[in-house]
Amino acid sequence: MSNNCEQENIRLGSVLNEHGTTFSLSSFGAEKVEVCLFNSVKDTAATHSIPLEKVEKDVWTVTLKDIKAGQLYGYRVYGPFDPKSGHRFNPNKILIDPYARIVTRTQNWHESLLGSRVHPKTQQEVIDHHDSASHAPLSIVADESFDWQGDRRPKTPWEETLIYECHVKGMTQTHPGLPTSLKGSYLGLAHPEVLSHFKDLGVTAIELLPVYAF
Repeated sequence: MSNNCEQENIRLGSVLNEHGTTFSLSSFGAEKVEVCLFNSVKDTAATHSIPLEKVEKDVWTVTLKDIKAGQLYGYRVYGPFDPKSGHRFNPNKILIDPYARIVTRTQNWHESLLGSRVHPKTQQEVIDHHDSASHAPLSIVADESFDWQGDRRPKTPWEETLIYECHVKGMTQTHPGLPTSLKGSYLGLAHPEVLSHFKDLGVTAIELLPVYAF
């Protein structure tokens, strides 16, 4: 999936720029979107909640001045709560940015994180009104600058590209040519033994299957 929105050429997520940080989110069916800023993981409520502007179809965006790397944030997304139609919008919940590079407060489980409940009498799914700001995981604005030390993209033509999909652990945990200290690790994936295997297959690019924060 690309990070770019083709309609407006907007990069989704939180992006640092000369003006501050631009927050952009795509949400089908949303009626209103707010970015909520937090000063600390101990905050029980957002210090600021700023509405995003809908710029094209399902894309919402706003640029906030003086917002720098390290800023904690989440989203509140307003819309219909209609499970039968597949809509479970709940603005009582702080949501992680799906394009976030860094998240925090990930081990803080609480019942307020539930978006809905089953009504004990009707057995119907109903919206949960508890606010999750005190316990919800938060996204962090990331500084993506990196010194590549002269490395350049290979720019392999598409017609010559062979992509190999794999999990880091699945590819390295039981590899007989890797030392124990590198099994199941990113460094193990870059070990000469593994790279040699890829080259023998004619592979030109590696695509990692889902990588999660934990």
